[in-house]
Amino acid sequence: GAAGAGDMGERAEAALEAGCDMVLLCNELDTIPGVVDHIAGYRNPASQLRLARLHGRGKLDRVHMRLESSWQEALQAVAECDRPDTLDLV
Repeated sequence: GAAGAGDMGERAEAALEAGCDMVLLCNELDTIPGVVDHIAGYRNPASQLRLARLHGRGKLDRVHMRLESSWQEALQAVAECDRPDTLDLV
């Protein structure tokens, strides 16, 4: 959908300028060095602050996180989304 913005570097730049905080380069591993070079000078302090807030604070490791009730509730909610819909026509 972003092909009109140019090559991968130009697309990444357009996404960042449009307000994205990060660019995902899935299935395009060979383009990563060029994209990194293209956006090397890009700086956005507000974006960097939002990304820093995503970083964990080391209070909970993965094993203990999965034992938390909120994790279990989230798993249940996701599992419910995967159930096939049933229509009861009476």
